Amino acid sequence: MTNVLDRIRRPRKHPDMREEMKRRISKKKTLLQMFKQKGELTTAEIMRDYGTGVSSRIFELRKEGHVIVSQYEKPGLYRYVYLGDKQDG
Repeated sequence: MTNVLDRIRRPRKHPDMREEMKRRISKKKTLLQMFKQKGELTTAEIMRDYGTGVSSRIFELRKEGHVIVSQYEKPGLYRYVYLGDKQDG
């Protein structure tokens, strides 16, 4: 029988957490592909084609070095312009 304290000291990742991480990575890759194909996207296009949670994925892409500029269009609508990777110059 395992000791309860052993389980507390060595927490295991819940299987659903691994699936969530895979889903987030997949969404981020899909969003990056959309940016590379179209060059710019509005929040309306992203919500229609991509779904929710986009601001977090854009933040992650920016953190990885992708240059994405947001432009205010009107209340509730922003345009995101993909300018490439920092390494692209």
